[in-house]
Amino acid sequence: SNARLVVFSDPERTLVFAWQWPKEGMRKDGQEGFNNTMFHRSERCPYQASDIIVAAERAVIAHWGANRAYTYVDSEKVQSANPGYCYKVVGWKQVKLSKTGKPLLVKELQ
Repeated sequence: SNARLVVFSDPERTLVFAWQWPKEGMRKDGQEGFNNTMFHRSERCPYQASDIIVAAERAVIAHWGANRAYTYVDSEKVQSANPGYCYKVVGWKQVKLSKTGKPLLVKELQ
C-alpha cells in the first residue's frame, strides 16, 4: 500500500480522528509527513476539539515517531467563524490556502 493509516475513536463513537502517512512524493500538492485526513467530533462528544488534537498528536508520535503534520480545513464543513481555530490554539500554523481556498495548517510533531 502507498499510505499508512491510523484511525482512532472513543468507545462511544463521538469522535473520529485519522492520520495518513503517504509515501514520499505521492501527493500532488507536495506535502510531506502525517496528514490529518479526517476529524469529526459529534455534538455529544464530551471532549474539547483542541484536547482531541493533542491526544491524536501524542498517539501518532508514539506510533510512527516525530514528523511534520498537516491538514486542510474545509471551511464549509466547520461551524467556527475561524476555521482551524482548534488546531491553532495547540500550535498549528496556517501556511497558505489551497487552490480551492482551504487553509493548510502545519505543525512539527516532536
